[in-house]
Amino acid sequence: MIILAIADLHDWSADELELIRDLDFDCCCLLGDIPNVALEIIKRLVRKPLFGVLGNHDEPSTLSRCGIPNLNGESVTINGVTIAGFGGSHRYKNGDYPMLTQKESIAAAKLCPKADILISHDTAFHVMNRLDNAHCGLKGIAKYISRNKPKLNICGHYHENTHRKYKHCDILCVYRCALVTFPENTVKVIF
Repeated sequence: MIILAIADLHDWSADELELIRDLDFDCCCLLGDIPNVALEIIKRLVRKPLFGVLGNHDEPSTLSRCGIPNLNGESVTINGVTIAGFGGSHRYKNGDYPMLTQKESIAAAKLCPKADILISHDTAFHVMNRLDNAHCGLKGIAKYISRNKPKLNICGHYHENTHRKYKHCDILCVYRCALVTFPENTVKVIF
């Protein structure tokens, strides 16, 4: 299965997004922090299943306003592979943004369905080796991975393309746009 993963388009151009028009993939996962204008372009270009989760800079209605399903706490099965979603990041600022305390993330993880792949904005607590409040990860995602044993977690939030391992799970952090191949768990950066 090939997944088009898009995250953290804080700096982007319409020309870059046009690159996804001719890509071959099975579904498109949005990992949060994508401006509304970019979401509208992505929605126009993607002719395959499209869904996502919210990031820490998104408003709660960001995806629904664009008619894109929010997979937070839900799952979908494509080509026999189940994908679940977990939105938001660790709460580091006030406001109505998709952010959770560690305790809230643990409670949310208990409600998230078991899946082969977890898409999320943030990832497991301390996996990315950052200690600041904004990028420390979520204990709920760590507990989800321990309990449900997904083979892959595709996340954004950290503004880097990197591959980590947490327990038995590959963590693929995507910055901007990449193709992820499952179950090989490889990444090809598009832009």
